[in-house]
Amino acid sequence: MPAFIGCDRSRIVNPYETDGACYLRQYPLTNSATQLPKSHHVMNRRLDAPPLDQDQGQTSGQLSERLLTLTQRDAEILVTLALKIRCLQATLVATAWWSGLERAVPSATRRLQRLARNGWLNERTMFACQLPLLESPLVVWQPGGELPEFGRLAYHLQNRFTEPARATSVFWASEKTLRRFGGGHVRRPRVSEVTHDLGLASVYLTFRQHAPLRAKAWISEAKILARGTSRGVKVPDAFVVERDVVTAIEFGGEYGKSKLREFHRYCERNRQGYELW
Repeated sequence: MPAFIGCDRSRIVNPYETDGACYLRQYPLTNSATQLPKSHHVMNRRLDAPPLDQDQGQTSGQLSERLLTLTQRDAEILVTLALKIRCLQATLVATAWWSGLERAVPSATRRLQRLARNGWLNERTMFACQLPLLESPLVVWQPGGELPEFGRLAYHLQNRFTEPARATSVFWASEKTLRRFGGGHVRRPRVSEVTHDLGLASVYLTFRQHAPLRAKAWISEAKILARGTSRGVKVPDAFVVERDVVTAIEFGGEYGKSKLREFHRYCERNRQGYELW
């Protein structure tokens, strides 16, 4: 028999948990505290009951959103957005957290949208280019090493986005998430930087999958700026700090030679190695 929950003993509460959300079915007590109504297996719907989610067979609307319980996967996604990167899209989330499952992208999309409806995420449709396959950095440089070929590198960066930008749903942390998991202030992705931000997110998720210790040591650009920097100085997208060795991480957009040289001079001046993805 279901246990009593809370101090109100006028109802029995029977919890069911599906896909991280807790739904409560309540039955009035009969004269016998051990007897449930005969119809407890089939519940008659009230005329004012919220609609059913045809996809999941679960209650939806305001009731289900109030009762949403974060799963471990939800928490990992929210922490990633609060502390590591600026934004995500469903395809990246599906690869990282729904890998190997059928209909991974639709499943990830539904969950992200539920988190957004519940106030954990912000969502907006924005335009972004399809990301290149990111398996290893284009350049790895250490202090004292040879200069990269900036002209050749700039040509590659300016020509690796071959398809036009397409509309995609972009998700980023809300104030509610930052209050719960930490982080700075909410900053909506800029229209001109969406592809870059998603590319950097892909780099971080590559670290998370193949080099989890490096992902743990990842310090976001927001944290770098929060520590203070000279006005007008372009800082790297992220740092990875391993045993007091700092490596700058940069995702290359359509960078020209001058921007690549500027980034190189910053790292050289600070005696920091870097990886350009």
